[in-house]
Amino acid sequence: MKTKLLTIISAFVLAGPIAAHAALIASYGTGSSGTVTGGTLTTDNLWIYDYNNQAYFQGATTPASNWVWGVDPTQDATINFTFSFDLTGYDLSTVSLSGIWGADNYGSVSLNGNVVSALPETIPRYTNYRTLTSYSTNEATYFNQGLNHLVYSATNVGGPGGFRAAGEVFGDLAPPTPANAPVPAPASLLLVLAGLAGLGARRKRLSA
Repeated sequence: MKTKLLTIISAFVLAGPIAAHAALIASYGTGSSGTVTGGTLTTDNLWIYDYNNQAYFQGATTPASNWVWGVDPTQDATINFTFSFDLTGYDLSTVSLSGIWGADNYGSVSLNGNVVSALPETIPRYTNYRTLTSYSTNEATYFNQGLNHLVYSATNVGGPGGFRAAGEVFGDLAPPTPANAPVPAPASLLLVLAGLAGLGARRKRLSA
């Protein structure tokens, strides 16, 4: 029985800490229907409001979102929307970003200066808002060990404009370094158990 107990405890100690599973780091969705977690969604336009046009894609997204636009006095403006999130402590080789977006009329998406998606400026532009375009990246060199900026640049050309986006970031925490690694169950525990087993055997011999 003692041997079996020692075997079970040894297996548990040698297994070490359980590896972390990929987790949702941050998510976002535009408009009053959307929510933002694990980061911030900002814009360079002071007045952003919900805006819908029946010509726009009307389906649901995950996370939830709706169409928005901002004050556009010239009806020929570019508005930038920036989702910022922090990857401090994460293993960048495990991080992935996925999103879906549309714009009236065209635009691009950049992650820390790296273009990850674009909606063409050429005619017909209506394809950029009648459907939403999906994209994703897990290119580790695109991510920063710290603050990251995902920038949507949407350009309107004449008439009202529109923009909609939603996305998620997943990843694993980086493994602990030797300096801050959790201390495994001490080997002395095994020595104590072995000692107790030996003590029990000695008492048995003495009482015989």
